[in-house]
Amino acid sequence: MRIEEIKELMSHMKATGLTNFEYEGQGIRVKFGVEENVVVASSPVSPVATPSISSEATSQQETPVETLLSPSEVLGETVKSPIVGVFYEAPGPDKPVFVSVGDQVKKGEVLCIVEAMKVMNEIVADRDCKITKILCANEDIVEYGQHLFEIEVL
Repeated sequence: MRIEEIKELMSHMKATGLTNFEYEGQGIRVKFGVEENVVVASSPVSPVATPSISSEATSQQETPVETLLSPSEVLGETVKSPIVGVFYEAPGPDKPVFVSVGDQVKKGEVLCIVEAMKVMNEIVADRDCKITKILCANEDIVEYGQHLFEIEVL
């Protein structure tokens, strides 16, 4: 299931007032539910083959693989996602990223966008800090409380 399809399903849920949706097939299971205006999504139930990436997708600016870590590898303080949605590192496909590893940011500066239900939610720094690691890739689906950035407080 592609991200565009998931976004379309989320949009359709909002438009029709659906509160629950579940799909299982092709080695994945997706379940959406709305509770207290928060969308909850589950991850695949079994490993699936990774789809091939077209040359168009690889031509976009990518986050270096060494900056992507699992939550168990997070060592310092982090910025977490306040909502479930799609992580965007830039305001648009042809725009520069909000932050990169090594950037020093001030309190209130935008770090990324998490899109939920067609609403673009800016995630801002809650204090002056330095970005030490980026923990997810552009267009990743993130969950509530997922680590997005590892930071060093200034």
